[in-house]
Amino acid sequence: MNALGACAGFRAMEMGVWIHDFIRRNEWELDVIMGTSLIDKYLKCGRIDEGLKAFRSMKEKNFSTWNALIQGLGFVKSEREAVCRFNRMEQEWFEADHVTLATVLNACKPLGVG
Repeated sequence: MNALGACAGFRAMEMGVWIHDFIRRNEWELDVIMGTSLIDKYLKCGRIDEGLKAFRSMKEKNFSTWNALIQGLGFVKSEREAVCRFNRMEQEWFEADHVTLATVLNACKPLGVG
């Protein structure tokens, strides 16, 4: 999903939405790679609701998915939501790795924590 990564990096929302619409029209299931790329793209472009919707629509998630969500929420200044998602991640039996911990700590800085 290099195209979605490029859309996120360049904040090219329209192209990213077109790709997502293509995915939906063709009824492709959001696997871990595609879903994580969509979450990253939407959150880096400030589209929190779409990023959360992509996250919820994924049947399978991994550490990269959770990290993209938490990092993206911190990026768009939704620090409390990032911490809530970190807690949710642990409730769903995903143990935080060093990337997750760095991501959630970075998201907490604006809250005066970390």
